[in-house]
Amino acid sequence: MMIMQRKGLASPVVALAAMLILLPLRPTAASSRDDLLRIAPDGAVSGWSVVPDSTAYVRGNGLTEIYNGGYEAYTRAGVVDALRRLYMQGDEYMEVTVHGMKSPGSAKDFLADRYKMETGKNAPGRADWDRFTAARPGGTTAYAAAGPVFITVVSYSGGDKGKTQTEIFLLALDAKAKQLLKKAK
Repeated sequence: MMIMQRKGLASPVVALAAMLILLPLRPTAASSRDDLLRIAPDGAVSGWSVVPDSTAYVRGNGLTEIYNGGYEAYTRAGVVDALRRLYMQGDEYMEVTVHGMKSPGSAKDFLADRYKMETGKNAPGRADWDRFTAARPGGTTAYAAAGPVFITVVSYSGGDKGKTQTEIFLLALDAKAKQLLKKAK
């Protein structure tokens, strides 16, 4: 009888051990303010500084604090939490929002959704496609998906200036997100 009980426990014990070993390898949502701050730190881009008292961290329905209307689109897309910061350089401002998503798939799907919203076209089907920039008069927005992280960068400058500004920020933050994901593995 004792041998059968031990055998009965073997499967759950092995399954639990396998889960504990493999779980840290699975990319999960950036679930804390500190994680998101590592992606968008003070001094994220040389020459730019964080506007005092501009950092907001929210979870779930708290997204209404940073999205005036339409936050439901973000929660439906899989946004779990978000960190918004304003950066400035002289009289130029950049708005950065780093979203912790439910999964890498939800981040990639939301990127495709934003691409369609901005361009009216379906997102590129390439596996390595993970960011884009949309410029319009008076502003430019850049988007990226890095694992379970979705990043938006908004410049209040249009044209080449706005595109250059957002791309510099997006590349820096995307690199930080990917570095954080590597460390988590």
